[in-house]
Amino acid sequence: MSKIITPYSNLDKNAQLSMDEYGFRGDDKRPNKLGTSVQYIKDGKPITVGHITEIRNNKQTGETMYVVAEGKVPGATRNKDVSHHQYNQGKTVVKTNLTPAQQAHVKNASILYQGSMAPFKKGSRADWISNNIPFGWKIFTGEKGPAGPQQYGSIKSTNSILHRYVNAKFNLYGHSQGDLMVNMHLLICLIMD
Repeated sequence: MSKIITPYSNLDKNAQLSMDEYGFRGDDKRPNKLGTSVQYIKDGKPITVGHITEIRNNKQTGETMYVVAEGKVPGATRNKDVSHHQYNQGKTVVKTNLTPAQQAHVKNASILYQGSMAPFKKGSRADWISNNIPFGWKIFTGEKGPAGPQQYGSIKSTNSILHRYVNAKFNLYGHSQGDLMVNMHLLICLIMD
């Protein structure tokens, strides 16, 4: 079983999880496998939060999200060779190792929103050209206008996740662009309430 363990023992659980999308094995690998155990460090010891049960990726917009289910899910597989269901939701590729019935058993889960990749890194173009630069320009100039494609995709993806994990309470974590999406979702919830 693969594991992601963050070495940042001086950060609290929330800060560690919000950065887990970047990978913490010193090799810059992200937690990109279903069934991967996600852990944080407390008092020098790894504490398991849960396992990755869903990965959402849209290379065109730069959107990448992970769902981490806490606790045991009946029938869920947790090994490297996990069988999974893959489907497309628009241009977003969704991989999950849980059936709808298993998703309904999840009581607590976290959504990790990947932040922007470093500029000029393979795959970073969508983050910067389509999202960050236009969004930053609007902030700098005070120009009003719609959010970028990554933010819209994130809203659709989050709504889909919330509707499928019907009995789960969620924690939302993100860093950089991912934090923007978390705050945007909280604002939408306040407006809708």
